[in-house]
Amino acid sequence: MKKYYVCYILLLFLVACSNGEAESTESNEDDTLQSKLNIAVVGSPPSVETDKVTYTTIELSKLIKDNATLEEYDALFIMPDVFKEASQDKYTLSFKEVVIPTVFINTKKRHLPFVTEGMSYENAPKVIETDHFAVIYMYSGGEENREDIWYVEKKGSEEKNYQKLYERIENL
Repeated sequence: MKKYYVCYILLLFLVACSNGEAESTESNEDDTLQSKLNIAVVGSPPSVETDKVTYTTIELSKLIKDNATLEEYDALFIMPDVFKEASQDKYTLSFKEVVIPTVFINTKKRHLPFVTEGMSYENAPKVIETDHFAVIYMYSGGEENREDIWYVEKKGSEEKNYQKLYERIENL
């Protein structure tokens, strides 16, 4: 009888410790973003659409002329179709003066060709075994000459990668 009583208590304990059905860890992107993001895009805008993100296409030349107008955006996306042009020396200082996060989408050479004079996207060294979907770059300058870089790991579908990127931008 004592054995049954111990087994019964043990069974109750196990049932009490379990949390029933496993909850889904996947969430709708509209539930995870706290606010609507307004993103400036140089190049072809991302094909991923969401109600919480607005893309505005701008010309690369706007960086040189008046990058102060970028303050109305939450981030600046530089897309792969403009990497060659964006890595020209005439834009190097502009990327360092941008006051919002600059995001290089699917770059195989990180941020270096865009912020280093004399280095183009074509001649920059390729990063071996990169598993990054995006590189987020911010230059603080000042006496520290500080650069902040965040990498968004490539995982799953394009939609999931962008969702992770949006969340990171929102938290900067």
